[in-house]
Amino acid sequence: MKHSEAVEKGARRVPRAGGSPVRVRHWLASSQWHPGWQFALALCLVAGVMLSLPGCGGCRKKPPTSQEEKKKQEEEKKKKEQEKKPPFEIGRLLACPADQLSGDAGQLAGTLYKPGHWTAASVAAKTNHFDFLGELELATTERGGKPLPLLATPYYLATTREIALPKGQPKLFESLFYAPTSRQQATVSLRVNNRGGGRRMFESPFEVLRRMPSYQYHLVVLARWPTRYGYLNKLATVKPPTDEFLGGVEPVGSYYRVDLMKPGRRMLLPSHAMLWTSTACVVWDDLEPSFLSVEQQQALVDWLHWGGQLIVSGPDTLDTLRDSFLTPYLAATSNGTAAFDANSFDALQQWSDASKAKPGRQLVPTKPLSGVELKLHPQAQFIPGSGDLFAERYVGRGRVVVSAISLSGNELTNWPCFDEAFNAMLLRRPQREFFGDPDGKLKDLQVEWVDGSARRLDAARICQLRYLSRDTGVTFAEYGADVRAQDVTFDLSEMPPAGTGVAAWRDFNPVANTARATLQEAARIEIPNRDFVVWIVAAYLIVLVPANWIIFRTINRVEWAWAAAPIISVVCTGVVIRMAQLDIGFARSQTEVGILELQGNYARGHLTRYNALYTSLTTSYRFQFDEPGGLVQPFPEVASPDDYRETSRRSLLYHNAKHPHLNGFSVDSNTVGMVHSEEMVNLGGGLTLKEVSDRVVEVSNRSVLTLHDALVTQRGDGEILDAWIGELAPGATVRLTLEPRDSLRQTLPSSGEANRSRLFSSQPQPGELNLAPLAQLVMAADELPPGETRLVAWTDQPLPGLEIYPAAPQSKHASLVVAHLRLVAESLPEPDKNTPETPKYRSSHEGFEEYGKAESGERKAEGGKLKAES
Repeated sequence: MKHSEAVEKGARRVPRAGGSPVRVRHWLASSQWHPGWQFALALCLVAGVMLSLPGCGGCRKKPPTSQEEKKKQEEEKKKKEQEKKPPFEIGRLLACPADQLSGDAGQLAGTLYKPGHWTAASVAAKTNHFDFLGELELATTERGGKPLPLLATPYYLATTREIALPKGQPKLFESLFYAPTSRQQATVSLRVNNRGGGRRMFESPFEVLRRMPSYQYHLVVLARWPTRYGYLNKLATVKPPTDEFLGGVEPVGSYYRVDLMKPGRRMLLPSHAMLWTSTACVVWDDLEPSFLSVEQQQALVDWLHWGGQLIVSGPDTLDTLRDSFLTPYLAATSNGTAAFDANSFDALQQWSDASKAKPGRQLVPTKPLSGVELKLHPQAQFIPGSGDLFAERYVGRGRVVVSAISLSGNELTNWPCFDEAFNAMLLRRPQREFFGDPDGKLKDLQVEWVDGSARRLDAARICQLRYLSRDTGVTFAEYGADVRAQDVTFDLSEMPPAGTGVAAWRDFNPVANTARATLQEAARIEIPNRDFVVWIVAAYLIVLVPANWIIFRTINRVEWAWAAAPIISVVCTGVVIRMAQLDIGFARSQTEVGILELQGNYARGHLTRYNALYTSLTTSYRFQFDEPGGLVQPFPEVASPDDYRETSRRSLLYHNAKHPHLNGFSVDSNTVGMVHSEEMVNLGGGLTLKEVSDRVVEVSNRSVLTLHDALVTQRGDGEILDAWIGELAPGATVRLTLEPRDSLRQTLPSSGEANRSRLFSSQPQPGELNLAPLAQLVMAADELPPGETRLVAWTDQPLPGLEIYPAAPQSKHASLVVAHLRLVAESLPEPDKNTPETPKYRSSHEGFEEYGKAESGERKAEGGKLKAES
């Protein structure tokens, strides 16, 4: 083949990939294809070559963003989302103690309160845009937002506390509020203000409060596993199987509100004893004591001494509480592990009566139960009828129960008689009887106390907490007003009258009324009559002119009469002030009547003060406590709320801080304003009683107080015994012989020395504060429980804790001291007469009424009185 032919044939071959452009063009030029196809093919080849060449990459897909750019985008997104959030995020207000583990039922606890009680409250808060220093303000209002006034005073009360909110960090704050005894539906307004009462930064919608009935109190569970105590809500001791309660729905239909507390570093418990007045009982099961703050621990111990009940569930709890703040008050300690078989429960078989009323109710564990052997404290005892299972010890007025076995174990809680034992042994409540209606007209059961000493919805049976200045002389007709209204013609569609229950803040009980009368007598201004003014002016002129001249004329120094004239004027002015009995002064004066209540050898006391402040010029006062926990309010000047006449009202601010203080209390010119305050004070020690022999005792004063006119009184079996001490100095110990009074109803002691003393004299000295009416009130036989030994005295030492600004140049103060030296255990616990499953049947015409046959007449009388009041 010729060379030219070979070249021509080779040029017509399809070029290999990557062939030179010259051969491609040559091949295209020599091709016999149609020109259009040639052009298309050439265009495709050129495009492929161009795409294979390196370039700017503008048409390529954008490469992934770097990590820095991603982070920047996320931050910008978060910033935009943050800007959309409100400046403040405020959580729901929770009244303490608050149930945290009971679902929807627990949520209701956030709004519960008892009227006439100071209530602790917790709220979570957070700022989204800035750091903030300001104040959290709470005030009780009506539904429309109008503040609820304090009873019979021209004031509203709001409480504040300082808050510090770092940006974006949620914090939990404790504050408090006071709910007056109003018939209106109460709400709480929550505001966030700048510091010092500055501009309002946030205001939440009004939070509706749910009022607890007078007979209902909190039962707090502090346990490592609190949900194990959910069974408490099924006990008839906690929630009787009846529909007799106000409203008939939760949480109203229970004696106790069971609060299951979530273990953690922020327990929703009040930090001061004066805020525990709505709590009746605490169950403690293996919770670390460190979960409670130091303030909460002190509050629990104070509450215990004034009537709180603490139930300690074994066996592990005794080891957990070893060397804790509760160790000095436990009824028993662990003496080693023990196993409890069927024979260990023989003492409890009395609660498992095999009669027709209680068939098949024996406690027979399937296997031995693990527990501890209890080693009793010298002042403790095993609860009668419990064998060695439950020990009890009285601590002041309160009581501590220790169980050798777990109170959450199935063997014990499934025992059909456990509810009876819980009622009579653990809570020391009286025997009960259940009633039903054989006619079927009333579907629900009713329950009554067998001893008939109290009504079944009586708060005094549910809670043992008492404060002498609050509860002395207060009857069920006052603290159970809501129950009385229900008995008569109460319409459930309306708010019932407020029933405060026991341990509530009171301004019109017998103690407050007596203190008010004493203050008004001591601080009043006596206006001289016309004859007195004439004689005073005449005597002044006689002394100033003729007498003055005659005296100096006699010694031949008449010129000295002019120099003596100013001196005579000053002296006569002082005489006029004294004779006119303007003992409270022309500028400011303070008159204080105090009531100091002590519980045995406990070093802290409950101090109630009633202060009367006089000023000749309008003055704004500030009341400041040395320690947290003090409470103060204006004290009504009228003897009854019905005597109060409406006037313009002013706002008061109570600042809850390290040194709590009340601002805004103003006293007008030449008038007297009154305040009522309460606090716990440390006196360095208490008073102790030692029984030497029959009716011979020794009393020791370990406090810092010098007690005057001290008298020891004991309520015996059908008689009252007294022993006169007189002066009792700090550190002194005296031996006494108790002598019976002439009569059980005799108010004053028989001792002649006592009757001549300042405390018990019926004729007080002029210018002195008369404490005799208060002393007679607390010494009345009705106010002295059987078996109690009580010391009554007075002191004129200034008691620490409260400062009033501006200070008054003239002041008078005296305090009644009441020390509970000994309380005797109550009667033996008894099983119920029957059970809810086997009620006693009686028809309505046979007495199926609110309080039974014996009280039907009383109910009718109360009904007529209530209708008249309406």
